[in-house]
Amino acid sequence: MRTRVLAAPSTKSGSRWKTRTKPTPAEPTPPKTATPQRRPFLRIGPLLLLVVYLAIAAAITLGPGDPEAAAGAAASDNFTPFAEINRSLEDGSLRSLAQVLGNALLFVPFGLLVPLTFPRLRVLTAVLAAAAASACVELVQLTHIAGRMFDIDDVILNVGGAILGGLLVATWRGLTALVRWVRR
Repeated sequence: MRTRVLAAPSTKSGSRWKTRTKPTPAEPTPPKTATPQRRPFLRIGPLLLLVVYLAIAAAITLGPGDPEAAAGAAASDNFTPFAEINRSLEDGSLRSLAQVLGNALLFVPFGLLVPLTFPRLRVLTAVLAAAAASACVELVQLTHIAGRMFDIDDVILNVGGAILGGLLVATWRGLTALVRWVRR
């Protein structure tokens, strides 16, 4: 069965009003099925891990420093980029290399968990947030914690670790998108 619908006036045709027919649906369209709900732990899991990580990172970076180093802390602050990294690599001792590697690995979870916790956030934004967080930690160490030293190389290494974590997330997102595309 067809219903008649009046259309807008047409000046090209000879008649003032033009009629057109619109088909009526034979059967009512079925209601759209609800989109599958995401499992709650997939949304809250990364958030809980991020909170635990931030607590551990704060304990590691903002804990009390070496009391003997407090007297000479101002003299040993490093504001020259790559100075401590080069010194550590030239030194070659296991402790120096562990310090460099530890600073880089400290922010890999930040680069991983921030984009996973906030999926609409770009990886670059997470890396910039890591840079800001690392700079804040270093400034607090400079101004408020006796025995802790400011080191710009720590910020550089922390951002490098966040970039590594962000690259892992970007790779994961790319692979899952590729798998979804192939399954079509």
